[in-house]
Amino acid sequence: MMLLFFLAIDLVNTQNSLNQKIENMDLGNKITRNQYFALADMAFNAGTDKYSIVTSVLNALKTGDVETANNTIKNAYLNADPKKGLMERRYFEAQAFINGRLLTPEQANKELIELGLKK
Repeated sequence: MMLLFFLAIDLVNTQNSLNQKIENMDLGNKITRNQYFALADMAFNAGTDKYSIVTSVLNALKTGDVETANNTIKNAYLNADPKKGLMERRYFEAQAFINGRLLTPEQANKELIELGLKK
């Protein structure tokens, strides 16, 4: 029960940090719900400091460079070590952010195998 409490606190802190960045960059009306889900998931795992992937994506969106934002998200799964289990998560985030698709971990794994990116 205590673990869930700490997890909830971490989730709220992550969302608050992400929301603040989005607000400060005036991106609130430029990010879709699925893009927000992807960024929140990524922020929970990678943070929102000035060197994080999330910050790089938001900076690209701020300048209107959607292609760079999409490529940053895509490169996160292409460069993930498939043996560490992060490739599926990064692929899920990329699909949500770029294509508006929400996948299960099983669907992400299957698609990565079909793409030849994972055995």
